[in-house]
Amino acid sequence: MWRPHQKYRKFSCSAMENTHGLKPGEYLAFSVRRGDKSEEKFAFTELTEYINEAENQMHRFESIVGIGQVPKIFVATDDCSVMSEFRTMCPAWTFVSECDVEENKAAAQNGFALRDFKDWGADAEDAHFTKFFTEIYAMTMSRVFIGVAYTNVSWWVYFLRPFRHSFILLDKPKGEPDSRVFNFW
Repeated sequence: MWRPHQKYRKFSCSAMENTHGLKPGEYLAFSVRRGDKSEEKFAFTELTEYINEAENQMHRFESIVGIGQVPKIFVATDDCSVMSEFRTMCPAWTFVSECDVEENKAAAQNGFALRDFKDWGADAEDAHFTKFFTEIYAMTMSRVFIGVAYTNVSWWVYFLRPFRHSFILLDKPKGEPDSRVFNFW
C-alpha cells in the first residue's frame, strides 16, 4: 500500500543492524507515545507497565534468558526523556533508540505535535522520516511489540508484523480481541 523512499529504506535497515545491533526476532520493542496526545486527553501509560510486561514476555527469549541475559529493548518514542527513566528503572537492561543517535535532530524534541509539522524545513522533515521509518521497521521485526493503541504507529506496526501473537497493547482492555480495539480507534 505504501513504500518508503529508497533513501529511508536503506538508512533504516542499516540503522537497525549497524547502529542499534538489532537482528530480526532477537529483541523486544516498546512504542511510547506522548507529545500532543496530552492535548487529546489521553492518560499516558506508566513506564513501569512496559517493564512489567517485558518481564512477562521474557519466556519468549528462553535461550538467552536461561544464561542470564536480557534481550535488547528498542524504544520508539517521540519523547526521548523516557530513555533515562527506563535506564534508571532497569540499569542491567540494554535499551536502544533513535534518541541515542546524535545526528538525529528529530529525536531532540519532547514529543511529536502535528501542529509543528507545518513549520519544519526540509532538514527537520528529513530527520523526522529517517527516525520514523527506522522505528517502524525495528518495531515490526521485534519478537515482541509492547505499545499503546492511541497512536497510529502501533497500527502500522500491527499490519506489517509477520507474527501478531506477540503484539501487546498495554491500554487494551483485558480479554478484548484486537479487532474490537481497531473498531474503537
